[in-house]
Amino acid sequence: MALSFVGGASITGTGATLTVLLTALTGGSDSAAAIGDIVVVGWGSSNQTDLNLTVSTSGYTELADLYANGTNDTNFAVAYKVLSSAETNVIVSGSNSAVFAGVAVAHVWRDINSGAPIDVTSTTTTNTGNSNINNPSITPVTSGAIVMAWGGCAADITRTFTVPSGYGNATQATLDPDEAFAVCVATKAWVSGAEDPGAWTPSATNAADSWAAVTVVLRPSATTSTPLLSLMGVGS
Repeated sequence: MALSFVGGASITGTGATLTVLLTALTGGSDSAAAIGDIVVVGWGSSNQTDLNLTVSTSGYTELADLYANGTNDTNFAVAYKVLSSAETNVIVSGSNSAVFAGVAVAHVWRDINSGAPIDVTSTTTTNTGNSNINNPSITPVTSGAIVMAWGGCAADITRTFTVPSGYGNATQATLDPDEAFAVCVATKAWVSGAEDPGAWTPSATNAADSWAAVTVVLRPSATTSTPLLSLMGVGS
């Protein structure tokens, strides 16, 4: 069966933890995650030290934990879990500071390959001196795979982002208590060959900013001969 987008959710704050609700999803087929769904969570903060970003909720596998040491520092991580029981939330580490923003975003997908949900090794990159999140290229191997472009950005003020060309199902969140942070994700159905998501377009940029990006590929429960345009988020 083809992978389908269940929905996305986000949370922002300055506390020690961030709790993303999996019962208030938007933008997809359902409002809540179900047994067998995959939850992919991206989170981080503008904290000015290299944090060990963690997931308090058991069973999550970390795909990346990145640090970009700019004037405004980016701490950003991505992890996933295939749900074996009904779960209402995922709890991740926050900034634990009134000055630095903490942001978390979750994406939920259905009809994942539960034995091998991640199609190929995720690719990562970081940069300083701008807000121009640019996901690295990746080459999936399974027909019907979904490419996820994840990004985190620390900035002097709030940043919002326009998705890379051809991508949809976007979820993003941002907070600016003093040093701002944003997390964004969008997806595209893979067709063939290497997939280079291209750059996100920020609302503004500054030489003090920094960012980190992770490109992830989800593997469907069974191969499909033709990826569906609806999974690309075309027109969304």
